[in-house]
Amino acid sequence: MTSHTILLARRRRHALLLHELAHLVAACGAAAASISQPFAMAPPETSEVEVDLARCVHLRQTAHASLEWARQRDAARWPAALKPADGRTFEARSEAAEAEVVLGLRDQEAVLPLAAVARRVADAWLTDREVALALIAETVAGGECTGEGILDEATVIAAVDGLRMLHRLPNGPQEPDAALEAERCLRASTAFALAAVLASCDLD
Repeated sequence: MTSHTILLARRRRHALLLHELAHLVAACGAAAASISQPFAMAPPETSEVEVDLARCVHLRQTAHASLEWARQRDAARWPAALKPADGRTFEARSEAAEAEVVLGLRDQEAVLPLAAVARRVADAWLTDREVALALIAETVAGGECTGEGILDEATVIAAVDGLRMLHRLPNGPQEPDAALEAERCLRASTAFALAAVLASCDLD
């Protein structure tokens, strides 16, 4: 069966980014499943289970680059429409956001108007889409930002949340905790899924 979908404006402009985000959602789920499978297959009396964290390691090593490649390709295809307010790469933004948390620095999302409202939109979208849309409309009416700009920034913020979750390592020199690795993958998957939803949303 063949299905034809009318591609909305932002879905066209962010097509490659959407593809990579969808891939990361699936890859994170597969990584978490690869951790849980040995436990599910082990006999009940087993006290220790060997777990392969290779998929988690691969995600950490490749996620930044895959998203950055997609964003740059989309920007090359739509140079007039995709001009991010923050020109830093996904890796640079992820590292900066993590440093702000670790070092207790003032969060840039709290001092930059676009980033601040985009963060609120991303957070609200998870619980009440209408609240998020109302926040966008209110901000646009104030003349500070455009709706497209808010959604684009919210998309990046959600994607960076996913990257930070993948790269969050245990405190101290202890061996990786398989359960925590699986949890990080699932939480990263949720963030990447939100980023994909925000990237494909049109306000019209």
